[in-house]
Amino acid sequence: MERVRQTYRCLHFETYNRDWLDFIVHSRKGLRSWQEYDFVEGGVANDRVIER
Repeated sequence: MERVRQTYRCLHFETYNRDWLDFIVHSRKGLRSWQEYDFVEGGVANDRVIER
């Protein structure tokens, strides 16, 4: 996996944090932040991510 990360543009989120949330919100608004990367890995964005 390390070789892949060195070869391709990767965005990796270790945890559900503010950066992850901003990325998800921007993507859902159609801002296409993901286009800068070959792949993005991290947590799944669904309605059960944040406790209410």
